[in-house]
Amino acid sequence: MRPEGAFLSDRKRKRRMDYKNKEAVRQIQIPKTICESIYIYLRDSIVANEFEPNRKINEGAIAYMFQVSRTPVREALVRLAAEGFVEISSHRGSMVKIVSYKEIKEMFQVIGVLDCLAADLIVDRIDHDGLATLEKMTNEMERYFKDGDIGNFIEADYAIHDGVWAYLGDANDFLQKELHACILRIKMGCSSPDIVLINLETIKRSMEKHKGITEAFRTKNKEKLKIIVLEHWVPPPPIIHN
Repeated sequence: MRPEGAFLSDRKRKRRMDYKNKEAVRQIQIPKTICESIYIYLRDSIVANEFEPNRKINEGAIAYMFQVSRTPVREALVRLAAEGFVEISSHRGSMVKIVSYKEIKEMFQVIGVLDCLAADLIVDRIDHDGLATLEKMTNEMERYFKDGDIGNFIEADYAIHDGVWAYLGDANDFLQKELHACILRIKMGCSSPDIVLINLETIKRSMEKHKGITEAFRTKNKEKLKIIVLEHWVPPPPIIHN
């Protein structure tokens, strides 16, 4: 059986790739403006390590994918540069930023303080259903840990944070946005092939802290919650590959 795409004419191959690119764009949740849509696509691709560190972002290819001029692409890149995802140079163009361990360590320190503030606000707002969901997600996370499924463990870890922070509601919109911005930068840093932060020891420690956090929310022990949240965000020592 011929593999899909094999022996197609150049015209047919181009038409098929155009269709796939357009389908990929359609699957993205399109926000208010095309610039916002491009920004989200690029940001999420960088965070997922689909655009590797130090890779040049081809403005023309992105513009073609979204069927727009280069202007909204450049606007999206300027925003990404301001948020620390890319670096823009007059000589090299737009490059995916290389995140150092020093930067990752600083991110952990900042998000630890912000998460403490969030937890203090959330502990009185989270309801019975929210606690039940938190316990269920923590148990699921523990199952991934016991199975050695690091990929799903990490995704469950991030999902728990997102779920808990949702209980901020309108108590502090700014804090919620900053937490999500921080976690995206941390995801980007942790996906770097040059710095390894995630191993069996770090996920074991993370699992223990999440169980403690869940229990502190259940008992509404604010002091214990603050201590465990800060401990959870102590940056792990890196394994650096040169």
